[in-house]
Amino acid sequence: MSTTLPSAPTELSQFPKLCELRRKFPVLYRVEFQTATKVETHSCRHATKPANKEKNQNQRCIPYDYNRVVLDPIEGEPDSDYVNASYVDSILKPNAYIVTQGPMENTVTEFWRMVWQEKACCIVMLTKTFDFIRVMCVQYWPASKDKDEEYGGIGVSVLKEEELANFHIRTIRLYKKNENDVSVLLSLYRMNCAYK
Repeated sequence: MSTTLPSAPTELSQFPKLCELRRKFPVLYRVEFQTATKVETHSCRHATKPANKEKNQNQRCIPYDYNRVVLDPIEGEPDSDYVNASYVDSILKPNAYIVTQGPMENTVTEFWRMVWQEKACCIVMLTKTFDFIRVMCVQYWPASKDKDEEYGGIGVSVLKEEELANFHIRTIRLYKKNENDVSVLLSLYRMNCAYK
């Protein structure tokens, strides 16, 4: 089997022979693919803990342990360091971005804790809150500029809203009253994209 399925990169001079072998025996493609998909990559222990499973909107879309965003734990609350979010590198900077699921009712507090902790300056929302009758993501920002909301000690207020052709821009202020009203300003971009 090891002569049929390469265990290391194939030399360029051997590539035509490899292709010819697969043309003669197409089953090799299937075996090769199945072998490749069985390779264990990274663990997702934290995301699959019973206490954290309910924090995952989609059980097939969970963060790896090596690049998950780890929240500062809350004393006396086990697994309070978990949020379904992962760091993503840019070309120039490691951990430049964070990707996360749209918050659910039971994860809005963790979402805002993460935004505060990571000092996010921009949120790009790529999903709708509703798709016909299905809730895709709860509205995790205040419904009105007139009323602030609080999530786990973090105040959230909408300062400005601007509706453009393909997206909405909201300027949001985050603050903690017990920290001398330190605030963070960020922009929430909600894209009006058509998707299936």
